[in-house]
Amino acid sequence: TVVAVRSSPLAYPILRHSCRLCCCCCCCFCALAVPLINFPGCTNRGGSPFLPPGVSRCEVQGLLNRREADVFTFNVAPATDSSRPYRVLIMLRTVDGDAQLGLSVPQNNVTDPIPDQVGTQIYGTEITTEVIIEVPWGILSQNPGTYIISISQAHRRVLYTLQVMTPFDDVVLAEPDLSAIKDLHKACCDDSNATSSFCTEYLPAAIAPQHSADDDLCRMTPMMCDENGHLIQLAIAQAGLICQTGLPASFGQLEFLETIDLAFNDLNMAITDMGKIIAQLPALQNAFLRYTGLSGPLSDDCDLIKSKNLTRLSISGNNITGSLPDCYLKDETLEELYLSQTGLRGPLPDVVPPGSPLRLLYAINYIQPDRVGFTGPLPASLFSSASLTYLDLANHKFSGGIPAMNNNMRLLNLSMNTLDGQIEGTFPASLETLDLAFNQLQGSLPAGIDQLANLTLFNVESNRLGGSLPQALPDGLLVFDVSNNQFTGSPPSTLPAALHFFNAGHNQLTGSLPAVSNPSLLVTYQLYDNNLSGTLPLSLVNGSAPALMFVDLHGNQLSGRLDGSSGSSSTGRKMLQDGSTGAVWGTMGLGYLDLSNNSFTGPIPASLGNLTDLVIMDVSNNQLSGSLEPFADLLTTSASDVERPDLLWLNVSNNQLSGSIPNSLQYAPMMDPSRVGTMSRRGQLPPRILDLSNNSFSGPFPTWLPTQSALVARACGRLCRVDVD
Repeated sequence: TVVAVRSSPLAYPILRHSCRLCCCCCCCFCALAVPLINFPGCTNRGGSPFLPPGVSRCEVQGLLNRREADVFTFNVAPATDSSRPYRVLIMLRTVDGDAQLGLSVPQNNVTDPIPDQVGTQIYGTEITTEVIIEVPWGILSQNPGTYIISISQAHRRVLYTLQVMTPFDDVVLAEPDLSAIKDLHKACCDDSNATSSFCTEYLPAAIAPQHSADDDLCRMTPMMCDENGHLIQLAIAQAGLICQTGLPASFGQLEFLETIDLAFNDLNMAITDMGKIIAQLPALQNAFLRYTGLSGPLSDDCDLIKSKNLTRLSISGNNITGSLPDCYLKDETLEELYLSQTGLRGPLPDVVPPGSPLRLLYAINYIQPDRVGFTGPLPASLFSSASLTYLDLANHKFSGGIPAMNNNMRLLNLSMNTLDGQIEGTFPASLETLDLAFNQLQGSLPAGIDQLANLTLFNVESNRLGGSLPQALPDGLLVFDVSNNQFTGSPPSTLPAALHFFNAGHNQLTGSLPAVSNPSLLVTYQLYDNNLSGTLPLSLVNGSAPALMFVDLHGNQLSGRLDGSSGSSSTGRKMLQDGSTGAVWGTMGLGYLDLSNNSFTGPIPASLGNLTDLVIMDVSNNQLSGSLEPFADLLTTSASDVERPDLLWLNVSNNQLSGSIPNSLQYAPMMDPSRVGTMSRRGQLPPRILDLSNNSFSGPFPTWLPTQSALVARACGRLCRVDVD
């Protein structure tokens, strides 16, 4: 849904146009577009079809899906001799992901066309990213007509805010704002310590007595002034400020300021003193104060949120002590609150009113054990608040269960807490991301997971959850991790084609392995330490998942052959070089394969030796038989000089392999001294292991083995082990 940002206490829902992407050059467009003049704050009262100069409150909020685009248009009037020069600033702020901002300019000069533009990132931190496009008067005056803004290429579903401003070019900073900026330079840009260009170049030029209009702070993107020269937006994140005694008190005179962004500067002041300044800014809507060297407890006077217009507050990354006052969760205007890595501790107040506008609360604690963070039960009033859609309370010490969620929740991260109760209620249909990993949750999963059409990540790893797993997964799911729990029954019968990561290891699952869709985007397939039986799915072996890199099925009761066949002959399957039937291993990107501690029979397929990316292969403790020679020969002879095999860990111990130890193994990667200490193409550096022990090999002892082993051992020391018991 796209909504217009409130010009009254509530936002107005309007028609949203989405489409499959159609890209040209650097921008993506849709056949349907929404004119900006449809939104409050984006037009004047005269009903003109043109985007007027002097606009500062044209803002649109929306939700962008993957593989879709939202498109907006605005019209620029033809320039006349009496036109007052202005520029257009287009800012895109995304939450929980990023997206591309594009702009298409009307092509009124076919001999000298203006290329499409892509937004430049100002910064990205926490879960927010901001990008900007500036269109100067030189382009606007020469190219009247319809401009097209596109928001596209989101890798996941993201919440965005699009802001379009049209400040006048001839405006210069007025008093008392200019005095406040001069005080800032004096207090925070000490000449002996200042190193940033903002402190040493831009700010001195902007406050010089006879400075040019081009040097004025009002022209310094992304700053913004109104037509009277009063600061509306002061965005100086990462400006290199080092304040000796805090922000100057004169900042409290910036009565027209709507956005202040001081992130990643060292203000060196108590957060209560910052609150006294912020409380004097009646127009303030956004206060981004993360990582600014604020310290001390939050005042019960709640000065930081006294502005009746404040919607966003970030104080993450500051050394704040004590507990969170109730007022921060009871506020009547606050929509986004960022409290990550602050040092706040104690209970999270259970005081959220039913009509709270709060839609986002991010309070991720430090990982260090001494940083306790919030404790006690999760506030039920927070979870039931209808507006709340994004909640991240990871790495605290919350206990008890998880209250029932509202119907609009999109993201919930409670990982790495000490929750030991149950998951109450059901999962809302809006849910996109759920991370409850590393707790002590008990009970079963709520029903209906397969119906969550928007779900992309589901992680309940390392809890005490039991019961059955869903027998089908949502089509759009990318990550599914239920490992290290107590689930019983069978796993899903088939994995969706979009799934990248599947881990159901260390449970009590029975039945057969899930089939892999064809084609599949699967990268990781793990069901280790269960009670699964049956054969390997042919879809796992035959290359249906070309991106597959990691397979771990150790510690089950799997049987049949390693090529996916049951062991009896069948027609219509391609014969392998070693004479077995089944699928040829076609997962050429496979890097890790652990099939140990099962009941597989038959030979090791020769085609496994052709997987040049394979780094670790463990098929120990099975009932494999036959010769190792076809596999070893292909391992050492099939690869080109450019793409040598990566196999550095080979364990075939405790099987029934027979025949002689292949001489070709002396040329295997783990026996090559020149490769010791070098990374594989996947950037891995595993120990070099060749374990052939406890088999039925016969014939002459391979005289090359002790010689080659000694060379390798000298080269890699404790990283190598060679066993031929």
